[in-house]
Formats: sequence, C-alpha cells, structure tokens
Amino acid sequence: MKKLAIAISTILLSGAAYAGNTADVELFNADENDVNIFQMSPAVGNDADVLIRNSDDNEVDIYQMGRHNEAVVRVRNGSDDNDLMIDQDGRHNRAVLKARLGSDDNDFAIEQDGRLNLGKVIADDSDNNNGLIDQRGRKNEAYINFDGASDNSNNKIVQRGRRNEGEISVMGGSNNGTLKIRQKGHDNDSKIHVYGGSGNEALTKINGDDNTTYTAFYAGASDNDTTILMKNDSLDNTVYAVVVGGSFNEADVIIDASNDNFVSVGQWGDSSMAEVTLENGSNDNWIMVNQTNNDMATVTADNSSYNAVVITQL
Repeated sequence: MKKLAIAISTILLSGAAYAGNTADVELFNADENDVNIFQMSPAVGNDADVLIRNSDDNEVDIYQMGRHNEAVVRVRNGSDDNDLMIDQDGRHNRAVLKARLGSDDNDFAIEQDGRLNLGKVIADDSDNNNGLIDQRGRKNEAYINFDGASDNSNNKIVQRGRRNEGEISVMGGSNNGTLKIRQKGHDNDSKIHVYGGSGNEALTKINGDDNTTYTAFYAGASDNDTTILMKNDSLDNTVYAVVVGGSFNEADVIIDASNDNFVSVGQWGDSSMAEVTLENGSNDNWIMVNQTNNDMATVTADNSSYNAVVITQL
C-alpha cells in the first residue's frame, strides 16, 4: 500500500482570543501512514483525536502547546506495530493512548512539560506493547493500566518535580517486565498494583524527600519480583511492598546513602523472599518485614548505623 502522510497544523500568533481547535483523523484498513498534528495557537482547549482500526505500521505524532489541551489516540481491532507519540507543553493538559481488542506490538510515548497535566497509557487484551510517560513539573499525574495484557516488556513512568503521582496497574497479565516508576523530587507518590498473573517485574526508584511508594501483588500473583531503590541522600520516604497470596515472590529494597526512611515488606503467601540492604551511611531507618509460610528474610547493614529492624515470621 502506498504510504500516506497526513499533516495538520494550527498556528495562530496573534494575541487575540480564539476558540480551541479540533483535529480528527481515522484510519481503517490503512497501513503505513504518517500522521502529524501540530496545535500551537494561543487558544485554550485544543483537541486532537486519532482512531486506528485494523491498521498496521502507522506513525502518529501529536504536539500541543498551551493550556487545557486534550489528545487521544486509540488503536483497536487488531491494529499492530504502530508508533504513537503525544507531546504537550503547558498546564492542565490531558494525553491518552489506548490499545484494545488484540492490538499488539505498539510503542506508546507521552511527554508533558508543565503543571497539572494527566498522562494515560491503557492496554486491554493487547500484548507486547511498550509504554513511556515522561513528565516534568509539578502536580502531574501518570497512569499505565493493563487488563488481560501480557508480555509488555518495557513500561515506564518518569517524573521530575514535586507533588506528582505515578501509578501502574496490571489486571491478570503475565510476563510484564519491567514495570518501572522513577521519581526525582519531593512529595511524590507512586503505586504499582498487580492483580493475579505471574512473571511480572516491578521497579521503583526514588531520588528525593518525603515520597511515598506502594507496590502490591494481589489475588494469587506468583513468581513476581519487586525492587525498590532509594539513593542520593533521600530522606523521610515511606515504602510499602506487599504480597497477598501467591508463591515465589521476591522483594528487594536497597537504601543507598539515605536516612530517616520507613520500609514495610509484607509477604502473605508461600515461599517468598525479602532482602533489605542498607549501605553507604544509611542511618536512622526503620525496617519491618512480615512473612508467613516457608519464607526467607535477609537484612544487611553496611557502614550504616542507628537503624531499627523488626522481622516477624508467622
């Protein structure tokens, strides 16, 4: 099929007030197309919507500048191998990328600079997708949600700034690795939830103060790995790593040159392992490990002092 390029550009440089612009693109049984949408007018509330159905190998790039913009790209009905990108600069913007109904092997990326922005990547019954949400600023929210989606090998949320929220949720999918959240700044919250499924890998990196992270595996989730890393003088952070049911789950918490943090590991299943490492002068940390049957807990402190460790095995 001949390659088709679609470009929509809206640029208004006058200081007058304008209504928001709207751009809609639909691809049906259409392969190898390039779609570029640029919305850079001073208008408040530009909208861009792209729907891809039963179409493969398409590339979509949306760029929006300003406030209260919304961009949504949806791939469905077995649309595979598409590259989808939304880039927004400003405040109160919303970006959503969705894969549904057996749409596999897609690459999703959202980049947002500013404040009070929302980014979402959603995959329902769609496998082998890669998702990235990269946000810079304050009070931004990022969500990656999988429902019945497996083998999504590289999905990551990166947030730089303060008071941001990042969440990754997996419902019944397997072999999703790595589910990663990396936050640099203060007063950020992160959550990784896995309900059922197996062979998932969760990784959270914290570089800053007063952050809260919560990683949980529920409903018989087994053979999952959790890694949480705090470094570079991270202070007053709260960490929870929880497993409810399931077997052969592992949790690794590494505190590197960081002080006054609280860590709680709870493994309520069988044959699980928890390992907590304090190193390079990590002091005044509080560590709690709770386990049940046939579990193993290891806590190692290297050149670290005044830490409290409580291990309970029932």
